[in-house]
Amino acid sequence: GEGEGEEPEPLSILLPPWSAALYEGTNYTLYVSVTGGVGPVHYDWRKDGVTLGAADLPLFALTGVTAASEGSYDCVVTDGVTTLQSAAAIISVLTPPASGFHGADTDQNWSVSLTELLRLVQFFNSGGFHCQPGTEDDFAPGAGDHSCAAHDSDYLPQDWAINLTELLRLIQFFNSPAGAYHPATGTEDGFAPQAG
Repeated sequence: GEGEGEEPEPLSILLPPWSAALYEGTNYTLYVSVTGGVGPVHYDWRKDGVTLGAADLPLFALTGVTAASEGSYDCVVTDGVTTLQSAAAIISVLTPPASGFHGADTDQNWSVSLTELLRLVQFFNSGGFHCQPGTEDDFAPGAGDHSCAAHDSDYLPQDWAINLTELLRLIQFFNSPAGAYHPATGTEDGFAPQAG
């Protein structure tokens, strides 16, 4: 019959949880990915070597992180035969800067959300944008008034249109842990991905 005499693949960890620098108050989910095993896989999430008593799941959610959330997180996985410990994810928690938000971060929480990213996609798709006081970001898609300071994402060149490179830059922030970014001198746009 099918599978007769075949040994199951031993349990192994494909991807350990990823380290992240996070701003106070943000959320971040740690994941572990496994393959193989002979039975149901169980997950024991630990912080600094101490069991957290978390749900038996391949993910662990950190919500509203504080300085107390800092530490080394790992996951012990077992299928009843093999027990493995993942590499540790180092979580550090930073105080967000007081000012200097990116123009796309309309709720000014040092995180680029999907809604904020889609707003820039709207400008990208419309071929341009203009000054429009009273909107969430004081801009609107399409041609119009250019008497205000241009959007932070319009820098390469500053031409009242969002090109693919400029859009990909905001996607880079969106894809960093918790969507975080920080002001940074010496970068093409004055910002950098991740909490800083």
